[in-house]
Amino acid sequence: MTGLLLAVAMQLMPAPALPRWRAIGRNAQGEIAIDPASIQRQGSRVRVFARLRPRVAQGGMAMGVTRYVYDCRASTVRSEASDFYNTGGRFVGTLQARPGELRDVRIVPGSLNTLALRHLCTPGRR
Repeated sequence: MTGLLLAVAMQLMPAPALPRWRAIGRNAQGEIAIDPASIQRQGSRVRVFARLRPRVAQGGMAMGVTRYVYDCRASTVRSEASDFYNTGGRFVGTLQARPGELRDVRIVPGSLNTLALRHLCTPGRR
């Protein structure tokens, strides 16, 4: 009986929310979208989940979901973790930097990260 009550209780729990991706730009490299619900601001830094779809799949990878930290003042980005998916939409793997390996890198002009930085760091945009 306890098992049945537990099963019923689990069905009543809300399902975790899926990201609601908002496309924020595309260029010759591909497309970038963000999950607005994931945005966290702390001073000049913005942490966000971004979905990147390269125009051409690279090494069988058709999409990546990455947790980035953008520094609006320094125009840098830090990749904390990425999940990769193949052209069939199947999960391939995760790449996560160890805390000692995390580095802020300068954003290359014209890159997808330039589009994200502009979107996330323009006052009044979310």
